[in-house]
Amino acid sequence: MLITTPDMLGNSLRDIRKQKKLSQMQIANQVALRHATISTFEKKTDKATIETLFKLLSGLGYELHIQPRPEKTEGNDEW
Repeated sequence: MLITTPDMLGNSLRDIRKQKKLSQMQIANQVALRHATISTFEKKTDKATIETLFKLLSGLGYELHIQPRPEKTEGNDEW
């Protein structure tokens, strides 16, 4: 899954949580975060911390991979 903006990240993690049939409260309890933190992350990801990201990824059974971007092509102006 390619994620190029904070909003895409929040939406993707929300979709994954819902696919796993987990509520925000359930994932918050699982990773020792407040429900409000999960809600804020999913809505305003650009205000989130790296620690919150990694806790959410862990709780959802995901991990982060970093790779080089492909060469810039016309129309590929994200970020």
